[in-house]
Amino acid sequence: PPIPQTLPAVADRPTEQVPDVVLVSIDTLRADAVVGPEAAAVPTLDALRERGTWAAWARSSSNCTVPGHTGMLFGMGALEHRVTVVYENVPPEPTTIAEVYRDHGYSTLALISNSIMLDGMGFERGFLEYDDSLLKDKPNASVLLQGSEQSTLAGRLLPRWIYRRLVYSGIFARPSGNALLAPEDAEAGQTNARALAWLDTLYAQEDPFFFFLHYIDPHAPYSAPEGFRGRHSTPQTPARSKERYLEEVEFSDHC
Repeated sequence: PPIPQTLPAVADRPTEQVPDVVLVSIDTLRADAVVGPEAAAVPTLDALRERGTWAAWARSSSNCTVPGHTGMLFGMGALEHRVTVVYENVPPEPTTIAEVYRDHGYSTLALISNSIMLDGMGFERGFLEYDDSLLKDKPNASVLLQGSEQSTLAGRLLPRWIYRRLVYSGIFARPSGNALLAPEDAEAGQTNARALAWLDTLYAQEDPFFFFLHYIDPHAPYSAPEGFRGRHSTPQTPARSKERYLEEVEFSDHC
């Protein structure tokens, strides 16, 4: 879908100079793939670390997407937010970081690349724009959901949010990882193109902005595009190998 030229105006915009904020989440990126003797080549992240502040040691609230991002966006540990698996619902009570920024005069935008974080599942709270349009199979999954939620045993017995996530992340899972794509056609490449277009809109307006930018790469199965496939692997290397993973990490750093 086309990207709007403007986002809704925010009431009580700050009068003082305040920074724009971009929060980048790289799904399933391991710390030892970024720093250490077995790290991938990540010059972009290296440069950010050299000129910024970084944590030598940190812990996510989970190694799964939904509870991990709940901790990130709600500012809570797992014992507080109590989301433990990817098919649990995001708690409705706590204030999200997007709500804090919005209530302080920021335009808030999220660009999502993982189907288990779709609009309507709780993460969208506080965002003036929550863009999940990169999920190509969303229309097909919606048709399947509409036709099966009341006509199948699973659809009638399971809570709706569990059934929706099963459809989106199971039946419409990522491809096997064998296709060799051009960088702009790979998932992180498509995320980049849409993120840059959104930034044109954000920078053209007066409001400061909070932009949550989520990449799904390097999520399994690992399928780095041309120019990155083959750096650590051969054609016979399995799609879920460490070598193929490091290639996706390097592509994500490039993006």
